[in-house]
Amino acid sequence: MGGLQLILSSFIYGLIYGFSLAVPPGPMNALIASRSLKSFREGVFTGLGALSADFIFMVMTYLAYSLIKSLSLAPFYFLGSIYMFILVYLIYRSDADSANARNDIGRGLIFSYVSALLLGLSNPYQILWWLTAGISFLSLFGPSSIIGLFTAILIWIHVFPYTIRLGYNVNAGKTVLIVKVFSASILFIFASYLLYSGIYSII
Repeated sequence: MGGLQLILSSFIYGLIYGFSLAVPPGPMNALIASRSLKSFREGVFTGLGALSADFIFMVMTYLAYSLIKSLSLAPFYFLGSIYMFILVYLIYRSDADSANARNDIGRGLIFSYVSALLLGLSNPYQILWWLTAGISFLSLFGPSSIIGLFTAILIWIHVFPYTIRLGYNVNAGKTVLIVKVFSASILFIFASYLLYSGIYSII
């Protein structure tokens, strides 16, 4: 019984920690919000791309921690910055009309997934998190905590797009304006900071 309680408590710790990571505003939530303007499924697939990036980093840090730890993050700062600036431009130019989105839903889902996966893989802060807090969290609370963490992310990437779609159905024009300004601003701020961090790291 004690073992089961330990597994359950570790899962709950992971769940709480997962929500604390997934919910706050950041580049990924900005991208999820923007994609959710097109459709609920595009928002979810964007979230799945983010989740996939986290899973890849988890496996990499667990299997090759010493190798990854020795890598320079300077290229990731510049790569992440450039990619986020591109996303800002795409959000600015995007068409949030759901009817148009449905005409090309297959390509939209693939693009949403891949764009989020690339954002996650090029984000140095995501890499640093898994090299520090992530690996520590895994060692302290065990595998069941990681299941809780990913469960929380999986719940969030369904709830958040649903909330955006709900706002879109109530007042499409206002929701589009708010989400576009929020998404583009958050990504622009993070892109600028990454660019600064990359330059500072090589000076």
